[in-house]
Amino acid sequence: MIIIYDFDGTLTPYAFPQYEVLKMCGYDDGKMKALIAEIVKEKRIDLYEAYCEATFRILQENGIDKSDESIYRGADLVEFNRGVLKYFEKLSDPRIRHYVVTSGFEEYVKRTEIYPYLRGLIGTRMTFGADSYNIDFLMKDETKVDAIKEILSREKRDLSDCIYVGDGLTDRFAFEYVHNGGGEAIFLCDDEDDVNYRELKNRGIIDYKFDKSFEMDSLLMRHILSKIEDFEPKKL
Repeated sequence: MIIIYDFDGTLTPYAFPQYEVLKMCGYDDGKMKALIAEIVKEKRIDLYEAYCEATFRILQENGIDKSDESIYRGADLVEFNRGVLKYFEKLSDPRIRHYVVTSGFEEYVKRTEIYPYLRGLIGTRMTFGADSYNIDFLMKDETKVDAIKEILSREKRDLSDCIYVGDGLTDRFAFEYVHNGGGEAIFLCDDEDDVNYRELKNRGIIDYKFDKSFEMDSLLMRHILSKIEDFEPKKL
């Protein structure tokens, strides 16, 4: 069984990346979003490219050392949703392959506490130089589908063996691809009236909705455990 998770907002309680180095430079969500909007207008690029540009500008303007240790500081202290670490400990089962696909920085997730439990990770990759940067790989909403295809090919598994877990409209392409291919699309939110959930539910691409709890007695945990009991792999 392949379980693929979005990161920000799904495994963490915040939908927008919370990088310690940006906070240290005085950039909260509001200030970061304003800078991104300014860059989108100025350079006519999409939000994800603009996020990378904004990150580089902030590092440059504040004289931040561009080593991985400096840029991705604080990743080991990232806050997760309720029960996430216990969830991964409990589900360290050879029948399950846990993956994360994220538009955030791949190197950051590699430094978090959940990384040892993951079979793999695909996210945005950047190379920072003294006066320039390069986007080696950019994860966008639609690119998550390509990432899922890559994971299933790597594991030699069918979509019917795949579960995708996300929390918002940025996951819509992934939800649709997995659901339409016979897998399961699981939406996490604590509010039954969540507008994003209702929109995706109305599109008919959500199979299950659970609270953002990964605790032992959570509906999500019970659901995954029941899937393991009935699991029979369908290889390509």
